[in-house]
Amino acid sequence: KGKGYEWLYTLPAYGWVKTLKAIHKVDLFPWKIEVFPCLQILDNEFDDNTYILQEMTMLTNELDLVWEEFKLSNPKLSYVSRSKEWLHYKWGKELIVGIIDIKKGLIGYFVIKKSSGLILDFLMIRFMDVPLLFKKLKKFHLRWMDENPSLERQELKVLHNNFLNPFLNQLKTQNVSFHFVFGISSTVSAEEVEKLDNSEWFIFPND
Repeated sequence: KGKGYEWLYTLPAYGWVKTLKAIHKVDLFPWKIEVFPCLQILDNEFDDNTYILQEMTMLTNELDLVWEEFKLSNPKLSYVSRSKEWLHYKWGKELIVGIIDIKKGLIGYFVIKKSSGLILDFLMIRFMDVPLLFKKLKKFHLRWMDENPSLERQELKVLHNNFLNPFLNQLKTQNVSFHFVFGISSTVSAEEVEKLDNSEWFIFPND
């Protein structure tokens, strides 16, 4: 809301689309509705020594520093505010994977839902090496499942939004029969919402 917009909670599948679009007729400020597919990540063939992925069993203040640097580096993006406390409240029981640059330390994280393999959240200070990190995450997730045989094996999946599109196009993926409905509304003007570029929507499930 600091930018004059509010998000609509993520909803799965197509069934809600007509209902949500009807809001345009009754709400003071209309919603801009988008439907995003879900992709299964297949690619895990490449590796390097620049980054280390590590399960975070304890959340530290470094996460808040990453969040502040993310905001400074990406001023045009629209997003839900994050913090160490928010991460613990939302995803404390899920698999949280720290992204560690061997020269700079913690620079981001992934959150993966243990029961489905869906990436629930993903944050980096800068996004230059996203394809590489998704490949590393796929390999990490396969190994993590081997180490946790009590859980049903799941494939790694990600919401295919417009922001991630140029990165995901560089990976081997396949569509999953699942979709997300997402909306954004201006809190200041009915015209403003139509000007929004959805490539600047930094969104993930349950934002």
